[in-house]
Amino acid sequence: MKGAALTEVAGIVRRADPDRFLATMAAPAAMRPPLLALYALNAELARAPWAASEPLLAEMRIQWWRDALADVAAGRPRDDHPALVLLSRMPALPADRLDTLAAARRRDIDPEPFADLDALMVHLAETAGNLLALAALATGRPGAVATAEAAGIGQGAANWLLALPAYAARGRRPLPAGMAPAEAVAAIAGEGLSSLVRARGLGAAGAAPVLRAAWRAQPILSAARRRPRAALEGTLGGSEFARRGRLLLKALTGGW
Repeated sequence: MKGAALTEVAGIVRRADPDRFLATMAAPAAMRPPLLALYALNAELARAPWAASEPLLAEMRIQWWRDALADVAAGRPRDDHPALVLLSRMPALPADRLDTLAAARRRDIDPEPFADLDALMVHLAETAGNLLALAALATGRPGAVATAEAAGIGQGAANWLLALPAYAARGRRPLPAGMAPAEAVAAIAGEGLSSLVRARGLGAAGAAPVLRAAWRAQPILSAARRRPRAALEGTLGGSEFARRGRLLLKALTGGW
């Protein structure tokens, strides 16, 4: 059962989040199951606000995940999703962090913009930052939680900017209210870069395989701050060859 669940979550992550999948495959073998379980969970939570035609149905879907994660955190095994199967067999993760990871996705149902930049950054902390903090805990690196959270916020900011055209196409307004689009992009990029600087200053021995999930964040954020229009036009991604080469270099040098 565990082997089948691991195969399934690997497929979910590979399809939904290729960058995190590549980073996970570069991690030591023992760290891959908890990372894949968390990243598959995150992929399902991120999809939940979009997978239903009505907001109420999306709310119900997110609540289902909150209830399932509460069971897992309380030691009640769940076998109705492969990520839950794997999480049920791991040392318990903090219930409050798991619930926040799911509950924060309710905000993605709302088509209105965030009230300001701070509100958006809180959302990124509750989702992307919290995810990497959980990854540090799940892989036995509790001393790296603060570093992972800061790196995750940087990664979340980069992914948010990459997704701007997709959000707009779905009728969402992903930039903070009261800011011109280019100004908002530059501000988000600046906050993300500051968070990455904070993460590198904190340090985290032995946690590079977890932090490597943020391997693309710095070049994306730097490009967005220099050229905000590229984020609005959806041209921040870079070539596949360059992306994989950057990850390989980091894996070979032990960096992130």
